[in-house]
Amino acid sequence: MPDQVLTPLGELLEHAREKVLHISARQAAMRAGISGTRWKQVVTGIAWRDGEPTPVRSTARTVVAMALAVEVDPAEALAAAGLEASDAAVAAMVQEVREPREPRPAGQPAPAGLAEEIERIKRLPLAPADKIRIANALIDLYEEQQRGAAREDDPATPRLGV
Repeated sequence: MPDQVLTPLGELLEHAREKVLHISARQAAMRAGISGTRWKQVVTGIAWRDGEPTPVRSTARTVVAMALAVEVDPAEALAAAGLEASDAAVAAMVQEVREPREPRPAGQPAPAGLAEEIERIKRLPLAPADKIRIANALIDLYEEQQRGAAREDDPATPRLGV
């Protein structure tokens, strides 16, 4: 990601992605099971909301998924993110990330709420680029929720505060 300031985690992941694997950020994000927007947010440590930079928080599980996507040691990635996890916790997260998830059957509608929210976004009196940004943020939140992201009140799951 040229011309972008990266977090220590971002430097580690982006080096592996660009210099070792030679894949795009989109490909890396797909491998990690996250959106390209979320990938960029985690590696830069910033999400843009209402034109303002906002620090990004990510779960340890997301960090592990991103590390595995670019063939970086998950423990090294967690350390770069400033997170501590025991070897057993890292192994459990690696196993969880690698377990195949049941895809939604073809033709099955999006869960209640998501489709309706996207329709509401379409009707907002905003520029198309703003509507896309909002829809992408909503989809990122939905994907994070679907992956079983840690709840804020769960102290057993480390969270990344960048």
